Amino acid sequence: MPSGLSIDPNQGIISGTVGLNAAQNSVTITATDSTTGASTNVTMNWTVQTPLLVMVNPGNQTNAVGNTVSLPVSAAATDGAAPTFTATGLPDGLSIDPNSGIISGTIASDAGTSTVTITATDPSTNVSVYVTITWTIGQAAPLKGAGTGGGGGGGYEFIIDIPIIDPLALPQPMPGTTNGGDPWAIYGWIRYR
Repeated sequence: MPSGLSIDPNQGIISGTVGLNAAQNSVTITATDSTTGASTNVTMNWTVQTPLLVMVNPGNQTNAVGNTVSLPVSAAATDGAAPTFTATGLPDGLSIDPNSGIISGTIASDAGTSTVTITATDPSTNVSVYVTITWTIGQAAPLKGAGTGGGGGGGYEFIIDIPIIDPLALPQPMPGTTNGGDPWAIYGWIRYR
């Protein structure tokens, strides 16, 4: 008889909880007449199925530094138990909720591409399954320069160097102006820092 089960000698009821290491058995059940001692028996096969735990692979992920993440990971056990979750190799700033399986957080500035292993466990049987994904981390998109002229490139900080000059000595009309220019306009140069 599979481990964890037993038969009541008076009522003939087989009961119990099938053990984690139980395997298929050929079971012989014998009934005996307590008065005459006559007996009879039957033999049957008792098949024990391993509980199934299935987890959905969320697939490879791609984020940039500073992104806010909320990635659900789902799993289900055939015995109805609620799986628990763990993860290793998550990018800095992220963590997994052990009960819901949601991976969340904000990608840290020092985070890099990593291999992540997510594990779901059936707490009633200790059966576990896992998936491995690649989590690619890129740098945050650069901010475009505030300057509008001179072909200002994105991601640069613009510094204006202002020379000390006599505004009355500026050429008239001033280049790039109309109506004779503004004698109090400031000349300068934009450079990358």
